[in-house]
Amino acid sequence: MALDKLLYLQGVGDRFIDCLGRDLPIDPGSRRALLNTMLGLPVGEVLADELINERIFELDAAPWRGLLPRFQWQHVDAAAIECFLPAGMDQTFECHIQAEGQQEWLSLELSPKAMRVTGEYRIDDIQYLRFNAVLNPGPGLGYHRLRLCHPLLGEAEGILMLAPRQAFLGRLEPGRRNQQRLPFGVSVGLWALRSANQWGIGDFGDLGQLLDFLCREGADFVLLNPLHAPDIASPEDPSPYSPWDRRWLNPLYIQIEDCAEYPALSQEFAGNDWQIQRKLLNQDAWLDYPRVQGLKYRAFALLFQQFCSLRQDNLRRSRLADFVAAQGQALADFARAEVSRARVSPLWEGAADAPWLRDSLAREDFHQYLQFIAADQLQLCQLRARQGGMSIGLVRDLAVGARAGGSELTSANGLFCQQASIGAPPDPFSATGQDWGLPPPDPIAMAKQDFSHFIALLRANMSGCGALRIDHIMGLQRLWWWVGRDGGYVYYPSDTLLAILCLESQRNCCLVLGEDLGTVAPDLRHRLWESAIPGNDLFYFCREGEDFCAPAHYRHQSLMMQANHDVAPLSAWWSGSDLHLRRQLELIGSDEELGAALAAREQDKEALLRRLEQEGLLEAGAERPLAFDSLLPRTMALVAKGRSLLVSVQLADLARDRHPVNIPGTSHQYANWQRRLPASLTTLFADPLLLQCLHLIRQGRLQAAQDCSD
Repeated sequence: MALDKLLYLQGVGDRFIDCLGRDLPIDPGSRRALLNTMLGLPVGEVLADELINERIFELDAAPWRGLLPRFQWQHVDAAAIECFLPAGMDQTFECHIQAEGQQEWLSLELSPKAMRVTGEYRIDDIQYLRFNAVLNPGPGLGYHRLRLCHPLLGEAEGILMLAPRQAFLGRLEPGRRNQQRLPFGVSVGLWALRSANQWGIGDFGDLGQLLDFLCREGADFVLLNPLHAPDIASPEDPSPYSPWDRRWLNPLYIQIEDCAEYPALSQEFAGNDWQIQRKLLNQDAWLDYPRVQGLKYRAFALLFQQFCSLRQDNLRRSRLADFVAAQGQALADFARAEVSRARVSPLWEGAADAPWLRDSLAREDFHQYLQFIAADQLQLCQLRARQGGMSIGLVRDLAVGARAGGSELTSANGLFCQQASIGAPPDPFSATGQDWGLPPPDPIAMAKQDFSHFIALLRANMSGCGALRIDHIMGLQRLWWWVGRDGGYVYYPSDTLLAILCLESQRNCCLVLGEDLGTVAPDLRHRLWESAIPGNDLFYFCREGEDFCAPAHYRHQSLMMQANHDVAPLSAWWSGSDLHLRRQLELIGSDEELGAALAAREQDKEALLRRLEQEGLLEAGAERPLAFDSLLPRTMALVAKGRSLLVSVQLADLARDRHPVNIPGTSHQYANWQRRLPASLTTLFADPLLLQCLHLIRQGRLQAAQDCSD
């Protein structure tokens, strides 16, 4: 019984509903392995009764002996304070509140007789009561400091968060948004953009060009894959969903020509050595991250040298100093870690002929300088989008975790359990489950640290954008942990995390989108709906039996993505080349299995054609097979006319690329996250079929708005 109680208090689940609706138990041995890992003990160690009871007391009983919870929250329209007192303690006491950002303290006198009892707990022979004191008026939204002063029990301090009930919706809010057309946008990995003058990888300058074009075409947003900082020492492993630190940006996205220091070096960069290397990198359809990193960091080091030559009273120096001061210790820790990793990176080894590059790599202020430039250029892109008429602008993406040993984890003061990793339980798509190799946060440690890391993470990723997509938002409620071969769900304080998310969303005027694909707890989607957080649907998976779902039946409060980075491009799906590639990579085990998959695909293709006919987008009985250039605009129009609040289509699909961005289940067998678009932005902007698709998407969103208002 005691062990079961401790498992419950630690958040280790005992069963779950899988994606097929089955109620499945979690293996008791796996649960004990997860518990031991959370406690920092060997997986197979049997917990002593004394340790179990001590931990239960710490988590369950000890908080009742304090006057105040360490961290508590209420909705702002029901502002109140909770405190703990032994039964019979009727003395009045003082409560002092310091509103966030204020110097003065507000003092109140509280009496247990005037407060409501909301709970009780007995420790030995003493009964403790939890009281609720209504604040009218409250101090408003924010994180406020509390101090209780009791004449007999002493003093205690804590944090009171007052949160809104819903996240920010902006122009999407009912009654305020443009009723004539529902929003649409284009999704793209920034690395994939191509232009004649780039340095081998898409950058913020290319993003600005794309934004200008899409503004003219009436789009409302551009959805980006994560922009997180990668491991500088491992450029060959570029997954944006396995970053080094989610709080900072990837410097490779900096547009060098847009840096203030560039004009003084323009003649240097016009030299043949630079131009030949840029041209060679731009010719390839696949990114060469080590070479791109080597070239751009050499340029960064020269820009930094130029910056260092500025007078001490130069305004640009002042702006960098202000940026560094505003980011505080977190940026200092990151820069220190970058220096350490740079010394073991290919950059360092390749800089034997460039001592000036090594000098820069060894300086913390060099890495701070790169973050300053990247943040500035990202902010300018968002400003460009909004000034161009986009209602949302940039949509950033927050990965579910960061790498073991990365700067985010090592600076988090024991928040993450680095002996475990995040993943997904077994399902029809992966019989053995998925292990993503990303250490999970400890829910107990999150609360002990006042959720400070989660708050900082949201603030960093809500900067320079109009919306934030949260990858695997189910992680706010529970995460599947792997410890070796043992796996199970660990639950998190989801009410608190959702309240923080809503507060930060409102404060940053940032729409929140929750990626809720996969195994989802039964009540999570309703809770997201209540919090005004649209979910995330994928066109390929929206089915009604064997048929594609009718657009009128799409979930309204959602982002409908025609495709994402984990599924085949439409061109590959239509031709079946994705299945042949999977066979080549041995993800399909035999030619017989390939034949069955191709036959099933033919049925899926026919189902899509039927849906197009039913929606009046294809003539009944149209000749088969349908050419892809005829299918593409019709499919885009189909997705666009759905009742989803937002719709996104992939730029790679509009460009008719057959090569997947990422193939789940592969690492080095396929060049994941390295595919560039098949044509430059200039070429794409003049492509008649792409322009036709965007026109049909606009028309579809007009029709969707009309259908939703009927």
